[in-house]
Amino acid sequence: MFKNIKMGKLYIAYATDENYIQHVTVSIKSLIKVAKDIAQYEVYLLANNLAESTIAELRNFSDKNHLSLYIIRVDNLKEILPENINWGKLSITTYLRLFLAEFLPPVIDKVLYLDCDTVIIQDLTYLKEYSMEDFLVCGVEDTMPPEIKEQIGLKKSDSYINAGVLLVNLKKWRDTKVSKHFMSFIDHFNGEVPFGDQGVINGVLREHGILPLVYNVHSPIYAIYKYNDLLRFFSLDSYYSPDEVERAKKSPIILHYTALFVDRPWFRFCLHPQKKYYRNLLKVPPFAKDRLQKNQYGWRRKFKMLVFSYLQPIYFVLKYSKDRIMR
Repeated sequence: MFKNIKMGKLYIAYATDENYIQHVTVSIKSLIKVAKDIAQYEVYLLANNLAESTIAELRNFSDKNHLSLYIIRVDNLKEILPENINWGKLSITTYLRLFLAEFLPPVIDKVLYLDCDTVIIQDLTYLKEYSMEDFLVCGVEDTMPPEIKEQIGLKKSDSYINAGVLLVNLKKWRDTKVSKHFMSFIDHFNGEVPFGDQGVINGVLREHGILPLVYNVHSPIYAIYKYNDLLRFFSLDSYYSPDEVERAKKSPIILHYTALFVDRPWFRFCLHPQKKYYRNLLKVPPFAKDRLQKNQYGWRRKFKMLVFSYLQPIYFVLKYSKDRIMR
């Protein structure tokens, strides 16, 4: 199946099911659009119970665009994971990233894992030569409040990465049998790890490398306008510098459409300032749709989003005043 693999390419992996096929296809479309040389990429799709018709359409699409796309079927994910795991609001498919070392070809030593809700804005081949040093994984620092870190055994000052964009040292994952450590960590929490598999990755791989923010510009970076407000809102003592945050906003390499504050661009009501990238690609076959989805939340959520976006200075004055009174 993998006999034509060529070393020296950038390998990208996604995990998806039928619910996310529209989004992962948009992300792949974005790669094709911005790649300086599509022959420099190979994409691996870990497919949780995808329909044969979906797989056929994906293969036809990749062939037309000269993209090397490998679809790896995973139809037994529930049998692989601990029985006591609590999915909560997460899709079970998101846990597939914990098994990249098992499912991807053994000749691949390094892979870029991307969530389905990412859009690639600039060519990524620079990452082929990115030095991971001795780290098992590199990612972008997340805006995670200290109390969440403490829930998985980290200190407030410890680094915590967003798992939506991960540069993974697959060779070291295999050598250290890291998936067994992931499963033990899940068992330790009786299947209820805060923030699911992202919590697992941060709890197990505590020593990790930090990628520049431009490689995973998640929604809070756009939603909170002032740097100091960003730090205060998430109770962060440190983060990327103000210049790095501004550079990421203006010239992102990978956009990550997380839901917080602005909602996602496939919903009718979305305040994300960069939603056009997703929506323009959505219109391109396959799985093209002209009609956006109805928002999952009602008018109260929309009202709060509008207030946060357009009356943000007042919001933070009131918030900080309330915090001082409570203290």
